[in-house]
Amino acid sequence: MQSYNQTFNRSPGSPGWGGHGLEQLLGSTALRSFGVNHPGNWPNGTILGAFSMSYRGQAVAPFVGGSTHSGGTGYNDLKNATAPVDVPDAVKDLYDLKNASLSIIAQFNTSMSLPMLKADGTPHTLDAGYTGDPLGQSLQKIAEIIARQPIDDTDQRIYCVTQKGYDTHGNEPNILPGLLQGLNDNIAAFIRDLRGMQVHDNTLTFTMSDFGRTLNVNGDGSDHGWGGMAMVFGGGITGGKIVGTPPDPDPNDPYIYGDRMRIVPTIETVQYAAFVLGWLGLNSGQVDVVLPKLSAMGLSALAL
Repeated sequence: MQSYNQTFNRSPGSPGWGGHGLEQLLGSTALRSFGVNHPGNWPNGTILGAFSMSYRGQAVAPFVGGSTHSGGTGYNDLKNATAPVDVPDAVKDLYDLKNASLSIIAQFNTSMSLPMLKADGTPHTLDAGYTGDPLGQSLQKIAEIIARQPIDDTDQRIYCVTQKGYDTHGNEPNILPGLLQGLNDNIAAFIRDLRGMQVHDNTLTFTMSDFGRTLNVNGDGSDHGWGGMAMVFGGGITGGKIVGTPPDPDPNDPYIYGDRMRIVPTIETVQYAAFVLGWLGLNSGQVDVVLPKLSAMGLSALAL
């Protein structure tokens, strides 16, 4: 399920719709996609994977995606060669792409020593409201990257972080409140940082989840569900509203299924994804390349 929501493909090594979408705008060799703290498939392109970094430091390690990886036969022959070697052109292309990625890394790490600034060039100090857990440190790291590498209207980048722990089959009353509080506090701190850096209107912050939960309990927790929810913040968003049909927690509600009370979705995930990609700047044709299921099912992007 995680692979499907991030990639719309069952293969766990597939490119994500986030990275693939950014490729449609920038091309494979210019992909500016960053994942912090093991973000999964979503930010990966079809050729170049996301630049991966730990929230503890600035080390960034790219990888080459697709069917041929950077450590494969042929690639290492070329990498270690002291004289010309006969390898397929595709391997040479991957080798060149890997070297170009290393150049991007060097530029990125150099920029991380620059001062943190607002869009108007004045100094920025990161918000003090982030928590010390991986989500808080990851969002704080992204805020730092943005402050040291200011965004303008022509700059498209994507960043991805994760918050784990929601598969609460047991001990849910003791686990869930802390997770939700951390989500609330860290997103609030991140939005305050975006506003403080004067880039909030140029960014879109959104959440997505692998799956929802049952509305009734299994004794001490909840089990895997169907429909769930997501949140969207940022420039150009008409906030303060709920999109879709929230069901009543009643077994007789038409959008509740079975004795475990699973929510029946009223919005397809690709509609949400299509909105995000459209916000990023993809036209309808580019969205169809990334999300062929959208037009195949006669659906359209959400209007938010």
